Amino acid sequence: MSYIPEVLGRDSLYTPIVRLLNKLEPDEYLCNDISTILESIPAYSPQYIECRLGEPDGVHTLDYLFGIDNSFPLSAYPLTPKHRAIFKNIKNTMPAVLYFWLEYDNILARRQARIPSLHVCVDPSYQSNCEDITTFTNEEQYSVLTLLAQEGTFPHQTMSYLIRIINNNSRLIHMSYMHGRTPSCIKLYIQVRLSSVISLLKAINWPGNYDQLYALLEKRWLKPRTNELLHVDLKVERSLTSYIGIVHSRITLNQKSDGAERIQSLIEEGILSEDQKILCVLAWLDRSSYTVSQRWVDIKTSLLESGHEQSKLYFGIQNTTTAMHHKLQIKYLGDAS
Repeated sequence: MSYIPEVLGRDSLYTPIVRLLNKLEPDEYLCNDISTILESIPAYSPQYIECRLGEPDGVHTLDYLFGIDNSFPLSAYPLTPKHRAIFKNIKNTMPAVLYFWLEYDNILARRQARIPSLHVCVDPSYQSNCEDITTFTNEEQYSVLTLLAQEGTFPHQTMSYLIRIINNNSRLIHMSYMHGRTPSCIKLYIQVRLSSVISLLKAINWPGNYDQLYALLEKRWLKPRTNELLHVDLKVERSLTSYIGIVHSRITLNQKSDGAERIQSLIEEGILSEDQKILCVLAWLDRSSYTVSQRWVDIKTSLLESGHEQSKLYFGIQNTTTAMHHKLQIKYLGDAS
């Protein structure tokens, strides 16, 4: 019997997300504060349920993320005054910012105070085919980080150096300040060519285990399918840590046979087992079971500071039809005014 109520929120994707939660962790409660947030997120907002695999005692911690499109008003989202002020300052400083993300850790755990981590896309040309797009300077990206961090501390000289070297060798896509983690940290999401990833890591003095990394990069399901582009996740605390994550996006319904092939590769690699979790992936990608425009699965495999390897599934969902409708409506009202 499911303990998570299925109540359709106003213009939201509450029901399909809650059904997924019920399948992933059928005997757990969804906390009231998270339930309220889920009901309040508009359907055009991209959302993720993050499932960490291979944790101790078979636990699969679930996190929740939702995106804020900069073309929509901040009032459309359930933000605290503090977070609304942070994002408003960033929008005013850099109008070309595409979107923000909020991430809530361990949404099935009851907490008196739940502090989200904050993410910002700092590459306006990301996922765009347009050539004439504003790009951020290193200084502008650094200023975004200072606005994200607010009263949080971070190694200023280290971050200034990393931003400069990363942009010389690759593309810095996202910057994150993980307020919800202990200790708090900065995450850097980078797009780099497979042939350049080692030289980039050496240029920034990454202190991790290169033998383990070589083995990770040999996993065939992590290898890029097109353009030899790799997406890498790095973490900074007082300095750059030995953590690294490799992200593989995305198993979509538009490539159903290819998605099934990659899922089989994950089973063969031992990342997924033929159990309830893999059934959830297949059900999530089943075109016949829903009417929402887009569902997908992203996968990240990380080398932790402990030396252990950990994988995560990111179940993504967005009503892209509703998103396009709202964008056209905003453009029309803006033109009319």
